[in-house]
Order: sequence, then C-alpha cells, then structure tokens
Amino acid sequence: MHQNKSRDRDLPGREVHPKDNPKLISKLIYSMYNLKLNIKDVLYWMDAIQSSNDKNKTLESLCEGQIASKVWLIEQLNEIIIKVNLNNMKKKTKKIPDNLNVLVCGGWYGVMATLLFNSNIKVNNVRSIDIDPGCKPIALTMNKHYKINGKFTAGTCNILDFKNYNDYDMIINTVCEHMAWDDYYKWLDKIPKDRLIILQSCNFKEYSTHISCVSSEEDFKKKCGVTNILYSGTLELPKYVGKFSDFKRYMVIGNKNG
Repeated sequence: MHQNKSRDRDLPGREVHPKDNPKLISKLIYSMYNLKLNIKDVLYWMDAIQSSNDKNKTLESLCEGQIASKVWLIEQLNEIIIKVNLNNMKKKTKKIPDNLNVLVCGGWYGVMATLLFNSNIKVNNVRSIDIDPGCKPIALTMNKHYKINGKFTAGTCNILDFKNYNDYDMIINTVCEHMAWDDYYKWLDKIPKDRLIILQSCNFKEYSTHISCVSSEEDFKKKCGVTNILYSGTLELPKYVGKFSDFKRYMVIGNKNG
C-alpha cells in the first residue's frame, strides 16, 4: 500500500476564510455544543500536543477541516443508525448493534475515536490503527480516559495486513485518497459483507500523498465498491489562499450486502 509514514493530512500552514463557508461553521458549532466534549478529553489532547515530537502536526489533527469532516461523519452515522434500526425493527431483521465495536483504519492521532466517544452513538470500544508508528503513543494519550477504562486501543499496522476485521461491527476509513486503488480494493475484500463501512475521500489532487482522489460524490460512489449505500454526501471545506480553492470531501456509508 502506498502510505507515507510521515504523511500530513490536507494542508499544513493554510490560511482559512471561515466566512466563505457557513456549512462548515454549522458543523463546528455542532461539535462545540452538541458533542459536549468531556473536559478530561480536552486536557488529554493538550497533554498529547505537549508531549509530541511534532507539535504542529499534532495540532493539525485538530484543525477546522479535520474536526468538521469527523463531526459530519458522526452526524450522518447517527441518523443512519436510527433509520436502519427503525426499519429493521419493523421488518424484524438484524439491527445495527447498540454497543458498537469500531475499527478506525488510518486513524492517525485518534481524534475520530475521541469524538465518537463523546457523541450520542453507543460505542463499546474503538481500535485505531495507522501505518505510522509515531501515531500510536499520541492516540493513546489523546484517548487516555478510554484507554484506562478498557474502551480504546491503538496499534501500528498496515491495514492490508490486519487480520481481525470480523471482530468489528463498523469499519471507518477516512483516508481513501492516500491509498492506491489496487490496495484499496484488496483492503475492501477483507471486510465482511454485513459490516457497516464508512468511507471518506476528497478531490484535492494537488497534495502529493493524495494518490487516489475522486472528482465528485458520484465518482466516489461508483469507485468505492460499497454495493448497499445507505448515505452519500459532500462536505465543502474552507477555501484556501491561492490555487487550493475548491476542496471537497465525499463520504459513503453502507455495506457490501447489495
């Protein structure tokens, strides 16, 4: 798999104009007021930044674009879980489990896990894996509150080599643009058909480690290999100074049961 161990996410050192994107502001307001972050988590985030060998990179994992895309994921996932379980209750078919065991592939510094634990989604435990060995200690510090309670673990692993996908109800991969398509499809083949899959990619081809970008939401839906799509959408992220002026993230939620 093409993954750079020292890869960055999105744009470091960017200048953002939030006023250009009211949708993003609403996501950030949701994050601040509806997620209601545990103060212990905020303090552990500060510990992680202070102990990091690359403080700027760790801070980047908490930037507006990163938080907005994760809050968007949580918003839509919560709605999908409610909708699917109501429909399945009526049909008396299998529901999405009440206490999810979650795997985050390419989990970076574990921010996705912290936000999940602070959401209305019922989560039993989260495991975050990343190919970069520098991610694990920071992710464990970021989620120390949940690590102590046995609800969070982190590991260093190429997601193509991970063996235990069957142990998880839901698999999240928000770094699809960092994977060569051949590797992506090999990874997707490892996911059991009935597991809930959440995928994100983007159209930002100018960034060197974004090797498999897509041009639109429809393009992502066609290429992602999820045959039973429960949700798809587009999030417009902040406009950047210079040539990076049209940055969009795309998301698909579903499974391979279709």
